[in-house]
Amino acid sequence: MTDRKKSAAGRHQRVQAIKRSSWPSLLEALNSRPHRVGVDDLLDACAAAWTAIRIERGEAICLPEKGTECDQGRPMRIWA
Repeated sequence: MTDRKKSAAGRHQRVQAIKRSSWPSLLEALNSRPHRVGVDDLLDACAAAWTAIRIERGEAICLPEKGTECDQGRPMRIWA
């Protein structure tokens, strides 16, 4: 993503990514969200759900590769 998630361009980028994921139910959730739930928060939740499913299926990639640790000895990973 190249734009902030709270900007119109950033929201558009994230919605387009959800559309490419072939999960129309995620977009349905976006359109039927309670008014108190921010669009950016729901988009974050969609990204987390998408990543969790990809991890479960063995389709996700880990950046950097497993085993990299930060200064405190804890693993530092981003899953995509």
